[in-house]
Amino acid sequence: MKQPTRRSPRGSAPRTPTRCSIKAATTGRQSTSPDMPNNSAVTATRSGSRCPPLWKRNEAQLRFHEGNALTHLGKTEQAWTAQRRALDLYPVTDTLDRTLVHLDRATSLASAGEVEAAATYAVTKLLALDAVQRTDIVVARTRQLATLLDNHRALPAVRDLRALTAGIDQPNATRGDE
Repeated sequence: MKQPTRRSPRGSAPRTPTRCSIKAATTGRQSTSPDMPNNSAVTATRSGSRCPPLWKRNEAQLRFHEGNALTHLGKTEQAWTAQRRALDLYPVTDTLDRTLVHLDRATSLASAGEVEAAATYAVTKLLALDAVQRTDIVVARTRQLATLLDNHRALPAVRDLRALTAGIDQPNATRGDE
């Protein structure tokens, strides 16, 4: 059953677990909103799926999500710190999560104005993957990055990234570690 979207006390945007996670990542504390209780055993997402609360995840997952939230907030230095820690914690065999962290790093570089470095970094990491490791989510996130860099198509590295994304077929697998 789909969970209803909850409104914050002041009637502003809905309070979703993602918004609360971003708030926790940027402030270092959990939400105290009655709309998002911190003591529930399971947190419901907007789509109705259920995921473990932050305290049920391992540190690598926490650092991954912290880095992702900080990337989207444009806090590049803090994001890189969290991403570095996530990469230190994830085993080298966890190609999916490691690749997503690397794509977040490329997005951070792009947000900081280092467009060519962002595209070069992403291309280098993607070329290291085999076809099975280029899962749907990796392809989608790579295409998001390429779209973010659209205004810089004249740069060789951006052209390389766009060519690489154009040549990636969607694999059947949904996870790189299966």
